[in-house]
Amino acid sequence: QARMLGWSLINDTSLGVVCLTPPAGSPPVRDIVNGVLRDGTAWLSAAKFAGREVVRVCVTHGETTSTDISIAIDALEDARLALIEQAAKREPAFV
Repeated sequence: QARMLGWSLINDTSLGVVCLTPPAGSPPVRDIVNGVLRDGTAWLSAAKFAGREVVRVCVTHGETTSTDISIAIDALEDARLALIEQAAKREPAFV
């Protein structure tokens, strides 16, 4: 689901830690993560992986479902799009 929205998975692990980067041209990762944290939908963090800012998602609870993962991905995308919308409103319109 994240890949279909343009997000990239940048680590290959069998552990429950996933590192994602948003699509090119997105707001800073930390701003996206802060938007999700403010919303309270999911807990995730911003981190550095291989020299890149990433969203770090750690899924270790045994009762986590694919629906829970989808909710977290939707929250990331909603926060990213909200930031893009806010930035567009701040930019002056030239005609």
